[in-house]
Formats: sequence, structure tokens, C-alpha cells
Amino acid sequence: MAMKKYLIGNGPPIGRPERKALVFATFISLLCVSVFTSIQRPITGKTKHSSSSVPALPPPPLSVPDLPPPPPAIKDVNQPFRYVPEEFKLVDFKNRSYGSYKFADGKIIDLTLKAGEREIVDYDHGSFSLKDVFYRDVTGDGVQEAIVMLTHESCGGSCDGGASLIYIYTMRKGKLKEIWQYETGSYAYGCGLKSFTIRELNLVVELFGRCQDEAIRYSSSQKFQVSDLTFLHFTFDDRRFVQTKKEYFATGWRDVTNYEPEIQID
Repeated sequence: MAMKKYLIGNGPPIGRPERKALVFATFISLLCVSVFTSIQRPITGKTKHSSSSVPALPPPPLSVPDLPPPPPAIKDVNQPFRYVPEEFKLVDFKNRSYGSYKFADGKIIDLTLKAGEREIVDYDHGSFSLKDVFYRDVTGDGVQEAIVMLTHESCGGSCDGGASLIYIYTMRKGKLKEIWQYETGSYAYGCGLKSFTIRELNLVVELFGRCQDEAIRYSSSQKFQVSDLTFLHFTFDDRRFVQTKKEYFATGWRDVTNYEPEIQID
């Protein structure tokens, strides 16, 4: 009796129908794997492309602190008192004589301004210039007077910061009449003008230092370093302003370099 042959293993041989079924199943399996792979590749690629094409977000802007607003312009409260009344329209305080002026060394000049200035030939006696002109009734007659302020700066080895010359004029029958004149000391050497208050019938002159006499050359220990204050009170007596009171106030030392006096008009 002839023996049956087996192809593989110990099982019976595979017949033709079973072989066809096995081949078909293998084909279907390979086809599914191929389709699944072809679907996954575009999706994966698209995902990678999509992520790389998104632009990077810019960094957040640096926070800049808000700058404080600029300080408001300081209002010139004295501007209304610079309006020239009709009776003074023809007076040119920039080009006129202020009379004789005597220096501390005895020299006398005719103090005449041209274009608001007066230069002295010799440098030691300095120069004069028109500082300001205000108009206000200070005599109580209902008519405005002119308050004219000049500066006189002297320079030897160095300049003294300037002294103040104050003139008050009234108009009588179309002509100027001087009713008051005052000269302060300088800022470098003491008795420089700190403030000048103008009221009807009254004037107050505030000076740096302890000042005994008009235009005194107060001597400080160092230039522009001054202590104490002097208040001079003047009242109109129907003809001129006369001094009625003097007050001293003790203060510490202060530097008055480039100081600008306060003008208060009530």
C-alpha cells in the first residue's frame, strides 16, 4: 500500500480550493495595508506642513510708561498792567533821559537810554537797560501812573548780578512828573531786589540782606550768598512816596545768582 505524502508539517495537504482562498485572503490583506498607508501619508504630511506654515507670533510690545503732561504755561498776571493808557501813548521809555546818575565812586553821567540800553564807556561802571514798565493808579486820583524799572549791572573782575532802579511818573498837563525814585543794591553784594509790591497809595520793597540805607552796598561773606530780609514800606503823602516803616527778618543763607524779582500789583 502506497504511503500519502504531506507537503508541510504534520497536517494533511492543502487542496486547490483552500489554496485559492488563502491567496485571495493574503491579497486582500496586502491591499488593505497599502490603502491605509497611502491615506496616512498625506494626512501626516499635511499636518507637518500646516504646523510649519503658521507664522510665529510677534513678541508682545514693550510697555512704555505714560509720560507726565508738560507743566502748564505760567500765566503772566502782570500783563494787564502793561497796557499803555492814552495819556502815556507818546512817551517812549526806551529812548529818553532819566536824569543824572551818580556812581559810588562819585562819577556822574546823564542816564539816557537809546533802544532801552545805556552802555558806559569804561567797563567798571557797567550798563543800564529797561526792564519793564507797568501802569497803575498809585496816587488815588483815578489816573494811572507809570512804574518804570531799570537794571544796572556793574562788572569789574566779574559782574554783580545787577541792581534795580525804580521810577514812578505821573502825567501833569501833558508832561511827565517824577514822584518817586529808588535804587537797590546788587545780588552779588547784598540788598538786591527780592520783590516789589504795588498797591494804591502803598509800595513795599523787599530786599535780600539787612539793609540800613537806600542803595547800600551790603557786604556778604561770599558773592551772591545773602542772609536775612529787609522790608521797606512807602506811602503816598499827596506829593511823593515817603518811607513809613522798615522791618528786618532773620533767614538762613541763600544763593541769589540769576534771581528774578517778583512784581506784585494789586
